[in-house]
Amino acid sequence: MADFNAAVMTNSGIELLSRTLAGQAKIKFTVLKAGNGIYTAEEKERSVLQTRTELKSEKQTFPFSGIEIITDSSVKLSALMSNNDLTEGYYINEIGIYAVDEMEEEGEEILYSIAIANVADYFPKYNNLSPSTIIQEYYTTVDNSLQVTIQTGLAAVALAEDLLKTIERVKILENPEFDDTGITEGISSFKDFVDSVKNKMNIFQFFRNFKAGLKFIVHTGMIVDNFATKEKGFLPDATLVTALKEQLDEQNKNIGYIDNVLTSKSRFKFLTTSYIDTIKDDYFPEITNGYVNYYVITNSTVIIGYESGDNLRGNQITINYDGNIKRRYKDNGVWTSWVKFILNNDINIQNNTQKILLTTTKENIEISEPANTYYIIRNDYCFVSLSAIKMTSIEGGNIFYNLPKPVGRVNFTLHAAGGDSKPIVWGRIDDTAIYFNNINSSLIGAHGWGSFCYPIAK
Repeated sequence: MADFNAAVMTNSGIELLSRTLAGQAKIKFTVLKAGNGIYTAEEKERSVLQTRTELKSEKQTFPFSGIEIITDSSVKLSALMSNNDLTEGYYINEIGIYAVDEMEEEGEEILYSIAIANVADYFPKYNNLSPSTIIQEYYTTVDNSLQVTIQTGLAAVALAEDLLKTIERVKILENPEFDDTGITEGISSFKDFVDSVKNKMNIFQFFRNFKAGLKFIVHTGMIVDNFATKEKGFLPDATLVTALKEQLDEQNKNIGYIDNVLTSKSRFKFLTTSYIDTIKDDYFPEITNGYVNYYVITNSTVIIGYESGDNLRGNQITINYDGNIKRRYKDNGVWTSWVKFILNNDINIQNNTQKILLTTTKENIEISEPANTYYIIRNDYCFVSLSAIKMTSIEGGNIFYNLPKPVGRVNFTLHAAGGDSKPIVWGRIDDTAIYFNNINSSLIGAHGWGSFCYPIAK
């Protein structure tokens, strides 16, 4: 019985394996060759055998019948050696495994691995009656991450063991066993399933992924023609989807109309702050030209205001969640502090409260109701009543003097009597005087009424 030393990978084999590991080549084992070369003890050394590029005395060449992974780093190659065409017997002293780089169309065949016999079998010549055969198994080194192949189609004989294995594999394919739960990691849509289908993929993995992918395919049994069903897994009919889309389009059109009204008539902004005192000036809309009205809604406050295009003048009124009404104005681009509006209940004006009548020396001002043109001081607030004030010219200026000094500047308007109630005069309190700064020339000669209240500076 033959006894061989451990197989030795040649330098050419090492180089091919290295390039394969680097992705630059792919190993294909081609043939097994046998010879009767005689090796000295020195020639049997591993370092010497690694340098060989061919057998010493090649006698026969055999194709491989099969390849099998044995460990993470080795494969078993099988070949059926026959003396059917052998005319002269020989001792099988040397066996070589040859391979090529499958990535090269005209790649040169190399001696990949060689084994030398300590005790050699004699292979007789063919006796013209019954051929002698040897099932030669050869173990060689590869890497567990590689896919190595063997060259077939060279009259390789199928071994009985290989045929039995093939039959078993066919039976497994006839009744494949796979995970049919329909739950596969990485398959969460039909696209995931399609992307998972790869060339030469495992058939059992395909069936497993296919079952998971089928869940994402819509079929007629899943379609309903109404919105009544609450069972999961059903989809609406296309006509229902179309009707729903039409309704949504109509709603969006209405929303767009409302938005257009809001943005064209005023400027709107929603703030997250709850306290009016924390609102910063840059929260408000940017004014580009003219006077712009706007309103701002916070969590609990409404602000109504206007500003001039040059950002120098403006007015704001706020209604807070607790019912307080505050006001501030902008003068030369600077906002004043918020000042609370005073209601009747706050100042509690009584009939017997002392009224201080207002008189004027302006020649173009007529006071038709002197008894109703006065101011009252109550609880640190000043209430001013201007009744039936008639302007005979558009000359403005300081009209009334010696009023209590306000906190900040106070603006007011006198309106004409009648249905239109158009403004006649725009005025303010500067220091302690009532100042008319803008008179409507079209209403010269008309009587104007107005009243206002302001906090007195301490």
